[in-house]
Order: sequence, then structure tokens, then C-alpha cells
Amino acid sequence: MDRFLLRPRSGINEIRLGDPPEAVRAAVGQAPEHWPARQQFGIDFPARDLFFDGALVVHYDEHQRAEWIAAGDGLPLRHEGLDLFQAAADTVLVHLMQFGTLEEDDQEPGRAYVFPSLQLSLWRPDDPRVLQEELAASGNEKERRALRQALARATFFQQIAVFSEGYWDTP
Repeated sequence: MDRFLLRPRSGINEIRLGDPPEAVRAAVGQAPEHWPARQQFGIDFPARDLFFDGALVVHYDEHQRAEWIAAGDGLPLRHEGLDLFQAAADTVLVHLMQFGTLEEDDQEPGRAYVFPSLQLSLWRPDDPRVLQEELAASGNEKERRALRQALARATFFQQIAVFSEGYWDTP
């Protein structure tokens, strides 16, 4: 797959929410690295398939249906003509707000965003505002260099996912 199209409320390319693993694997066209469902540290982890060295991840629900499909920044993911990993995060948010309402994740402010009506989530590792404050307060050049690198990464999203309705609901 040379390019990937984000399809809100549906999937990525021909990988569809609700598909069984066989259909997902056929749509991708390669065998995945498969991780079975497990519990670790008291946390339930769903079964998942990883493709393209983990740049594309599909989680399956208890009925073995795709419930979460995530693309990482190593993939050329597009939506309505915009390359979502090459455009700055603020540009991506403005673009997607044309199609749905944005909610900032209270647990990860500045880092995680959800468009519930589009069934989309977006994530980056750091909040640029926090990094800028830390950079302004730092007098250590080595630390400042690391903060500038982190700030450059935080300008862009590192993961964008489409999820099934009710995915974020707690049982």
C-alpha cells in the first residue's frame, strides 16, 4: 500500500471497523505480527495485528471484529487531500473541525484529541505548550536541545485512529 486514506466512522483504506482478522489481513495484503488478547498489570489488552513494523495497528474486540484501527506517522495518511502526518497538528485539527466537533482529552491535554462524531482520535507524545514553558525556564543547553527536538516532534501527530462506536465507553 503506497498511500492510506482515512475514512471516518469506517476505517483506513479497505480495512473496515467490524471486519474479522481474515478480512483485515486480506485488505492489507500481508501477514501481521499478531498479539493475542492478554491481561498484564491488571490491564486487559485486546488481540491485535501489527502491520508495516507497527505503523498500522488493528485491535479486535471480544468477538474478533476490528474495533480500533490506528496509523502511525510512518504512513502517508490522507483525508480530503490533506496529508495528516505532514501537516502541523493545528492544521490537521482545523481541517477535521470542518467535518466534526473536537474534544480535547482531559487525561492528556494538548496531546490527545477526539472527534466523537467522526470516530477519530489523534495523539502526539507531548503538549507543545508545556515544552515551550520548560524550554523558556531551562538554562541547561543539553536539556534545551532535547526540549527543542521534542517540540519539533510535538508539532505533528504521531498516531491517528478510527474507532468503533462505543469504543471509549467504560463497561
